[in-house]
Amino acid sequence: MDKMRIAEIKLTNFRCFGPDPQTIRLSEVTALVGTNASGKTALLHALQRVFGTSGTEREVRPDDFHVPRDTDPEADAVDERSLAIEVRLEFPELEDPDAEEDAVAECFRQMVVTEPGETPFCIIRLEGEWTAAGVPEGVVEQHTYWVRPRADPDAEEVKHEMRASDRARIHLHYVPAARDPVKHVRHVSGSIMARLFKAVNWSDDVKESVSKSSGEIQEAFGSEDGVGSIQAALSKNWKALHDAGIYSGVKVRPVSSRFEDLLRQVEAVFAPSPGGEDDPIDRLSDGQKSLFYLAMVGAAFDIESVVLGDGDDADNFDRDRLSPPSLTIFAVEEPENHIAPHFLGGIMAVLRKMTGSGRAQVLLTSHSPSIMHRIEPEEVRHLRLDGGSQTSLVREIKLPPNTDDAHKFIREAVRAYPELYFARLVVLGEGDSEEIVLPRIAEAFGLPIDQSFVSIAPLGGRHVNHMWRLLKSLDIPHVTLLDFDRERRGGGWGRIKYAVKQLIAIGVPKAEILAVDNGEGGTTTLSDSELAKMHTWEITEVDPDSWLTYLEKYGVYFSAPLDLDFLMLQHFADAYHGTVAGGKGPKIPAEDDEDFAADVEAVVNAVLKEAGGEGDSYNDEERTAFFWYRHLFLSRGKPTTHIKALSELEQATIRTQCPPILKKLVKRMKKELASGIGGAPDAA
Repeated sequence: MDKMRIAEIKLTNFRCFGPDPQTIRLSEVTALVGTNASGKTALLHALQRVFGTSGTEREVRPDDFHVPRDTDPEADAVDERSLAIEVRLEFPELEDPDAEEDAVAECFRQMVVTEPGETPFCIIRLEGEWTAAGVPEGVVEQHTYWVRPRADPDAEEVKHEMRASDRARIHLHYVPAARDPVKHVRHVSGSIMARLFKAVNWSDDVKESVSKSSGEIQEAFGSEDGVGSIQAALSKNWKALHDAGIYSGVKVRPVSSRFEDLLRQVEAVFAPSPGGEDDPIDRLSDGQKSLFYLAMVGAAFDIESVVLGDGDDADNFDRDRLSPPSLTIFAVEEPENHIAPHFLGGIMAVLRKMTGSGRAQVLLTSHSPSIMHRIEPEEVRHLRLDGGSQTSLVREIKLPPNTDDAHKFIREAVRAYPELYFARLVVLGEGDSEEIVLPRIAEAFGLPIDQSFVSIAPLGGRHVNHMWRLLKSLDIPHVTLLDFDRERRGGGWGRIKYAVKQLIAIGVPKAEILAVDNGEGGTTTLSDSELAKMHTWEITEVDPDSWLTYLEKYGVYFSAPLDLDFLMLQHFADAYHGTVAGGKGPKIPAEDDEDFAADVEAVVNAVLKEAGGEGDSYNDEERTAFFWYRHLFLSRGKPTTHIKALSELEQATIRTQCPPILKKLVKRMKKELASGIGGAPDAA
């Protein structure tokens, strides 16, 4: 059980987070995903301003203050701005009646419980004020407070200054994307090692031995004639410039005689090296530097855990000098930028192991499927820029109830296709065919899928209402292409019924979607019982085309009459027939063949599958195409067939012969992308 954790952070007027407070709930591991400039790094920096381990990291800067979009520096000049970063700390361990009395550090006993059964919590708020003050960058003042929650919103807020020593009970280690790795890793690893070595309970024998050895080194060093010449020249020139009593003498030495100074010079070296000697950290690649940084903070965390847990090696360290933090936050920015994919799984395993101690939390930003495959959907926080205000909005992933079969399906779908999180538009399809065909069709009409940040997710047509709800909650535009499956089990009117019910499930009013022509120039609404029987309507007696066209209004399209494979075969017959080497296509019987009826029945059964119809709704040309369909798509892999056929098609041919429904689909995709609902991926 977690001893203490950051339950949520609330940002107001911090960088791209605007005046409307954004509250982000955090878990043990929290993955921040979104397009470029959506606020991921800003969120990490906000936590760094509160819990950074150095004064520089904690310093609020002028550019941390939010500036509204389209602000004119001269016409809209202001004299002051403010920001707030509020952190809610919770103490789950205190819910355990057997928790130790010292489970929470004294400084965190500002906690309260505002309602029965609530986890004890306390609130820390950093407030920043920027004033113009007549200087170019202005003047920034900042204060960090303990804030007592108010039961009555109208009551006066109670807050008091938080001591720096209290704030130091939480450490944040920030691993930035590799921008200046040598400087960053040298600084951080040096300070971490200095802190660890300073806390070691050094024996008097070691101190004496080091002091004696350093004295011998200095004596030998100074006895060299060349060193003496340098010393004399330096002393002469120094005295010529500075002859006062204090600091009037100068001497050179290779090492310090003070034990504490020697500890600060300790550094890590690496072997074996190409030259056979130990190499410093500078020689590592950017990725290796980042791995070493994680190893260093992990080692410090392990030592702190040993000391806090009174482990076997606890006596090796002075607990007061080490002063282990109560909570360590690891903020890792886009590790895929400089670390090979096969290392990412190991990194996640190490980070999760540390969070398992109850003393650590992890926040990471990523664009990598290699990382996102290892992230649970519940751990994802999706960030995007609001198209109007250009401020960051944060959403959690909404899954169906855990008791629902759809929960597992949608959960696995977003893990299998993490590209959904970064898409400006999502196309929900049935299977592999859509993944291969749609990009080529879209490209022929001037819509490159990858460059447009369009993601195609094959879901087999299952649980689409939950996926619609998920994408809507993330404000990601989406369209859906389903197989019509006429005369297949559950197909035809059954597919229309399914789509209608799914749309009703996400909130489309029944009175709107079930309105039908009453035959007298007006409309009537289908009843629930009529909708329940829709799948029994005869496809040959009631024309479904008007329903198919109507559902396009909701972004739902159908590959009719059967599926996308059959649709492409109908419109690009020569290209698909040409995928068969040496003219070895299917044997298509003539009508006067003795086995004609049996052959047609067999191919209809194969194409329409078990419990399918007899193919009466298909014309002679379509039933003849069934022989090719069986040969191309049922006897061998669909992806292979599509790839071969599409590779032979010119874009002009695709545009000319393209199925009308796919033209409509691409037109809708362009419209959704142009609306900018999902935010521009290249926003600066």
